[in-house]
Amino acid sequence: MTNAGNDASIWPNCAAIFGASGGIGAALVADLAGKGVAPIYAGSRSKPSQSQVMIPFQFDLGDETSIAEAA
Repeated sequence: MTNAGNDASIWPNCAAIFGASGGIGAALVADLAGKGVAPIYAGSRSKPSQSQVMIPFQFDLGDETSIAEAA
C-alpha cells in the first residue's frame, strides 16, 4: 500500500465536482477544500453559493445546452 491518499504533494491544483450540492459531492468539496485544493469548480442543478475556494456553476443533465455551457 502506498501513502498516496495522505501525500498533499500529489493532490491536484484544482478540481471539478459535478453534483456538488448532494451529500457525497458536498463532502468531497469539503474534503478537498480542507486539503487546500483551490479552486474547486462545483456544479449542480441548483447553483451552490460561492466561497473562498469554490466557484459554482449550474448544469442539468437533461439539458444539453446547460452541459455545453458548463463545459
